Amino acid sequence: CSRWLKLFYPQIFEGRLNLIPIGPETPYSLASFHALLTRYDKLAKVRSGNFGSHFFVNRTALAEMEPNLRRKNIEGAIAIREWTVNPAVLMNKLAQEVFVYTDMAKRVEIEDIESVKISNGVIEEISVYGTASRVNVSNDRGPLLVVNATGPWMKDVCARLGVPIDYQLRTGVQAEFLGEFFRNNIVTFGKDGKYVACLQKKGVLQVGPTNSDFEGHPDNFTPSDRDIEYLTETALNLLEEKQLPSYSYVKYGFR
Repeated sequence: CSRWLKLFYPQIFEGRLNLIPIGPETPYSLASFHALLTRYDKLAKVRSGNFGSHFFVNRTALAEMEPNLRRKNIEGAIAIREWTVNPAVLMNKLAQEVFVYTDMAKRVEIEDIESVKISNGVIEEISVYGTASRVNVSNDRGPLLVVNATGPWMKDVCARLGVPIDYQLRTGVQAEFLGEFFRNNIVTFGKDGKYVACLQKKGVLQVGPTNSDFEGHPDNFTPSDRDIEYLTETALNLLEEKQLPSYSYVKYGFR
């Protein structure tokens, strides 16, 4: 993050406060969070240097910061500031860098790759359709080649490159609810103990992700009612008024 910070700040970076409410259903104790984040503060010196260390917000202060947050059985919250990034802006910025520094970077689309030379499981050279040139890969200054093939199609893409890969496919579903509910990001936990982030955008609350098993082909994926009910129930558990509009839009991804 510190390397991206030097390159692109302040165009794409923004500091955002994240609150982790502590209550009886929280699967980890306040002492556990404190121990973890104390270690994190020491390791992430660039972040803590900009934002300061994590801190505890007591029940009274939390009610003022987040008036819509459920107050019963909530003893307070752990607070930590983190960088947030707009990925679309980041990709545009990276594309500009590749265009400007043609001697240092080269962008190659996956479908343009003709062949790959691999030695000891490491890509050393790639050939591009329609050109006589080769793109040499060296690790003298760190990794210079990134294969951007995420999600369920990664196995097929890597197979074309001669790189065997296997994984267990799971789905992450995010629900969006129209309205202003929180002033900060809220990190909570579902009934299964897995974390759920509630990200308040302008006029929209994004809640997710799920972490569900998936079988079948990703092109035929449809978010299940079970996933939506899980996210809705988790979000409702945070709200003092216990009211949410029906979800208006769903994002999903594979992991």
